Amino acid sequence: TGDALNITHTGTTAGNAIEITASQTSSTVMLVTANSVDTGIVQSITANALTTGEAVRITAGGATALTTGNALLVTGPTGVAALSDAAGGVVNITAAGAYTSANNAGLLNLNAGTAAGVVQVITANALTTGTALIIPHTGSVILSGGSLARISSTSNDTGTTTGVLLDLSSTTSTTGTQFLQTYGALADGIGQSIVANALTTGIGLSITSAGNLTGAGALISLVADSATTAGATAGQGIVRLSVDGLTTGTGLDITSTSVGLTSGELANFEHIALGTLVGKTGQLVDVTASRSHNVATSVADDYDVQVMIHSDTLN
Repeated sequence: TGDALNITHTGTTAGNAIEITASQTSSTVMLVTANSVDTGIVQSITANALTTGEAVRITAGGATALTTGNALLVTGPTGVAALSDAAGGVVNITAAGAYTSANNAGLLNLNAGTAAGVVQVITANALTTGTALIIPHTGSVILSGGSLARISSTSNDTGTTTGVLLDLSSTTSTTGTQFLQTYGALADGIGQSIVANALTTGIGLSITSAGNLTGAGALISLVADSATTAGATAGQGIVRLSVDGLTTGTGLDITSTSVGLTSGELANFEHIALGTLVGKTGQLVDVTASRSHNVATSVADDYDVQVMIHSDTLN
């Protein structure tokens, strides 16, 4: 129960309790071997009075010396270990206190000055049903201003060949779901929101495919088969477009320059019902134009609610 080595240092501002100076180039300067320890602690550092100091400082590589080496190398199990405790794992960083953060200070900070290098890499080539990165959250309620994950940039980023904030790429998967969002309890909230208030000639959402879509293939598929009264009021519906600021623009544009169009259609509206029917009222398609001029000046309208033109030029 005693100590094999006990060093007491009473200095307060200067001097080192332990200083090791080594000149070797390839051997180990300090080696601790404790292969029999199973539930104990091999090394413990306690520094309860720390404010602006550091419990551990590692400086390695100088300006350009570090290449394939490591300033810190942690090697975990090489076999089929059964990690089963949230406090376990190869590396575990815990802060139980309700600390606050300012100036992007966090429990784990990665600060890199690289321009073309990689700041963090996760390699998990053997994954099948596992997860490379998981951020669980239970208990507290995330309020406005909080986020489980946040990516932000205040730079005038101009990259177009990669996503400057988020870049997802899959080059081999043919049938898997690449990006999945599941919100099983969402009732009055928003599943996904894109706000791009400064747009002029840009695009808020762009989906492009060079594939030869056939059969059930689609660039966008919207399914709301349980909806019953959606769209009962003007401005509502399964799909809603609000273009209150339009002057000479177009709210919905479907354009095709295909010279091979034969039995295809630019738009198809079908209502096919089979079974115990109820009496149908109203319209299948409703186009309404209502304009009320409520000032003293006069206005002359000259427009059509619907125009259909069929023009063929055959040589």
